[in-house]
Amino acid sequence: MGNFLIMASHVAIFGLLAIGMLLVILNGGIDLSVGSVLDLSGVFADWLMQGVEVSGSRQTVFTVAVVVLAVLLNSIQYGRARGR
Repeated sequence: MGNFLIMASHVAIFGLLAIGMLLVILNGGIDLSVGSVLDLSGVFADWLMQGVEVSGSRQTVFTVAVVVLAVLLNSIQYGRARGR
């Protein structure tokens, strides 16, 4: 049962990423930075779990904040490059 739960959690993560990529592609663009933002969030969450004494809910909030900041900066850079 443990392996099934682990596998189900992985499917959920990649399913959400696939839905996000579908929306980007349907809007006429392609965004390869999704993988790097995913990696950034994983590294940041791991750093919070290993090196900093922060509770679980605060770890989640901090990780989401870092991801939102990364996506925002990426979007601004993309918009400037496309001249919008």
